[in-house]
This record gives sequence, C-alpha cells and structure tokens, in this order.
Amino acid sequence: MTHSTKCFEDFVIGDIVPLGDKTLSRDEIVAYARDFDPSPAHLDEIAAKCALSVRPGASGQDLVALDGLVASSWHVGAMFMRTFFDALLAGASSRGSPGIETLDWPNPVRPGDMLRFSLEVMETKTSRSRPDMGLVLFDILGVNQLGDPVLVARCWTMFGRRDAGATDLATKAKERSSAASEPGNSASAALTAHADAGSLWFDDIETGATVELGSHHFDADGIIRFARAFDPQPFHVSEEAGKASIFGGLAASGWQSAAIWQWLTVAHEVAARGAAAARGEPVPPDVLMPGITDLRWLKPVLAGDTISYRTIVTGKALSETNAGWGVVRARAEGFNQRGDLVFHLTARRFAKLKP
Repeated sequence: MTHSTKCFEDFVIGDIVPLGDKTLSRDEIVAYARDFDPSPAHLDEIAAKCALSVRPGASGQDLVALDGLVASSWHVGAMFMRTFFDALLAGASSRGSPGIETLDWPNPVRPGDMLRFSLEVMETKTSRSRPDMGLVLFDILGVNQLGDPVLVARCWTMFGRRDAGATDLATKAKERSSAASEPGNSASAALTAHADAGSLWFDDIETGATVELGSHHFDADGIIRFARAFDPQPFHVSEEAGKASIFGGLAASGWQSAAIWQWLTVAHEVAARGAAAARGEPVPPDVLMPGITDLRWLKPVLAGDTISYRTIVTGKALSETNAGWGVVRARAEGFNQRGDLVFHLTARRFAKLKP
C-alpha cells in the first residue's frame, strides 16, 4: 500500500531534502520591504550604500558597507518557507512549527541572486503531549548562485503520524477553537507604531529598557494574503481548514507575526533617526540584523487577534572585533488582546558608540 501524504514516520535522520531555487528581482525586494521591512537598505540604492552589514570574518563578525540594495533578511526567510511548502509541505501532514532555534543571514541577497534551499533531518521525536504527531528537527541552508550561504537555520516542524486516528485531532481542534473563541477588538487592520523613538546610540541604550513598538490587528484578508505568497498551508489560507486543525481557526503564519515585529522595529528606528536629524544631531549608521535565536510561536495568532509588540534590552557589551561599536541583545515579545504571550525571540544588533 502506498501513501501520498508524507508523515512523521517518513523522515529519517541524515536525509537531505533539496527544496528548489528562487531568483529575487528588485521589484520583489522593494515590494516586500514596503509591506514588512521598510529599511532604506531595502528600498533605495543610494540609501543602501550608507548602511552596513555583518559578515563572517577571520576574527568573528565584521561590519562592511552594503554598497547597494539588498533584500530584507525576513524576505529571504519567507522565500525559504515558500520553497519548503512547494517542495515538501504541500504533500505532507504538516501541523505547523513551534519555533526556530537559530536563524542567521551570513551574506546579503541582492537583486538577481538565485537562492537555493535545502533541509537536513537532524532529529525526530514523538510529541509527549500529542501522541498523534511527531516533531522533526531540520537544519536549513540557503545559498546563492556563488555557493555563499545566505540563510542558515535550525527549526522544528510538527507532522501528523500515519497511524494516528482522527478522533484525537478533532477533539483537540474543538478544544483549541473553544479556548480561542473570544473575538479580537475592532482595531484597524493597519499597523500602529508608537512615536517615542528614543536614541540608537550604544551609549544611550540601557539594559532593562523596554520599547513599546506598537500593535497590529490580524484580519482574515491580511492573513490569507501573506500566506498565499509565502506559506500557503491550509490552516493559513482557509477558515474551514483552520477550524479543523490544531489551531481551531484561521491562523497567521509564524513568519507573518515575525514580519510585523520587524516592520514595527524599523518604524521605531526610522523615527529615531528622523528625530535626531530634525534636532541637528548626528545620526548613527544603519546596521542590518545578523540573526536571531530562540524564536517561539507559543500560541496561534487567529483572525481577529490584535498583537502588541515590545522589545526589552537584556544586555550590551563592546564589540571585541569592531572598534567604536557595541553589541546589544534584546528580547522581543508579542501579546494578544487577552494578555497571552504568543511570540518571542532573542535578537542581537550592532550599535555605534557616540563620536
């Protein structure tokens, strides 16, 4: 007997799964940036020349000039997700992902670059709380046409087991639907960013400081539009499929919830730069984020939810390899209208010391 659906039991440790390739055009890069990551480095060639990127170097991580327009790192991640779906998830018993352990972008992606993605199966385990499914740990690699790595990640994905009955899944879906039945508020679907910009200089950033970034209302149209482009799993594009899933309703892609955090973060930084320039003060150069760790999607973000985002500075230290710079670590969090923590990650950024 053959099975058309790839299930948890079909993943073998050591297997390498090619996912295909994707070439990014300038128009695609700019369009994504306008919606989710409006950093000047992703929108304008001239502004991008003034921004910096973090590259692997002989002594660690080196800061180098971008010297041209580049894609948002989160856009690169979204393109991986699309190739992951097209090559594997579309024919698999996917149950979504609980999170990503590490996510790094070693080299920038420029217009015309061809990206090729692949997976390696590192570990498999049956879920203790949900015996109808198992978890697969993948190492993810994305390279450009020169073979340079542009995305390196490690993440878990949940898959249904072939021998699991439908009763447990239906029961769990009903429980999740009941628990998440409270409607979201009637906030506009537009992003709402706070105006308190603060300073981006390393000297002024205080450990323990909390930056309230703003909020976003996830409506069905926005969830489906993002998912169709980057993560068209059934529970992200169909209300009926969402209700029948473990999420209990139409659920936003985890990549979308992270993309909204990035949009609000960039809006905060653009406001800070604009405020400093208006006061006639020097403005520190923009540095793209080299990577994140411990990205977790703790609860589903359903249509009707409003998520409020914040970033908490957890530590800072002078850079050992880049004179005049420091490294800032922060924890990003997202809460729904009921106060539930639905999203968090740990980020690191380079920040310039004051002249």
